[in-house]
Amino acid sequence: MASPVAIDPRESVVDAANIVRRAAADLGAALVAGAMVAPFVGAIDKAIAQAASGQATAWQSVGTSMRELVSNPVNYVRQPAYRFMLVLYGGTYGAANLFTSFEEVRGKSMPLGKTASIFAANCSLALWKDTNFAKLYSDKPPAAIPRQAYASWYIRDFVSMGVIFTAPPLVAMQLQESFGIDRKVAEPVAQFALPLMLQPFVAPFHLYGYVVYNNPTASLAERKAIMRKEIWGAIQMRWMRIIPPFSIGANLNREVRKTLGAAVGK
Repeated sequence: MASPVAIDPRESVVDAANIVRRAAADLGAALVAGAMVAPFVGAIDKAIAQAASGQATAWQSVGTSMRELVSNPVNYVRQPAYRFMLVLYGGTYGAANLFTSFEEVRGKSMPLGKTASIFAANCSLALWKDTNFAKLYSDKPPAAIPRQAYASWYIRDFVSMGVIFTAPPLVAMQLQESFGIDRKVAEPVAQFALPLMLQPFVAPFHLYGYVVYNNPTASLAERKAIMRKEIWGAIQMRWMRIIPPFSIGANLNREVRKTLGAAVGK
């Protein structure tokens, strides 16, 4: 007796092949975008970590890294800062791309689910990166990361991911509907502007995690003094930092994903 629900094997093969093509385009775009932004973001995060530990000012650290990138790029990309950032942003872009493909297949936008999936990927990878940066770029021997540091970085990432990956498409839609701005213009404008506007609010959380790690027994007043001294440099670093991964990198990721998707016929 025939099954009441018949499944055509050919349809399953086509669906599986389509999923593989989509995933290949999604992950390929993520890798390209991650590799492009990692050298610059790695230098900036290293600068914030070194400023918090007192090894160098943020601008001194960035200057040293950029000179090394120009003079010996092969050696630069072999360093831990580059590798950590490649994994962090390749993984974050990959999570965003894969969920976008899921939305396209379903024919439905799911901003809360998308935020949750991107946050899970970015937060876990960012905490892994920050844990290692704190230990690599500190004057003291490696030690356990305080819970306050984890909490500070966690808040930074939750707020950042919600705004950076979920808000731009919604803002672009409003710009198009309310002001008649072409969608092709509205999307990159929103993707570029919103992350920049966010940084003064999240930079203190980024810096404070490193301050707590390097000064675990310091009083609140002593930590505040360090924060006052370094916060403006941290905000400047975050403004510089946000342009490569979440403005340029996010736009590059989106365009490469479209190109690769068209190439594989997804």
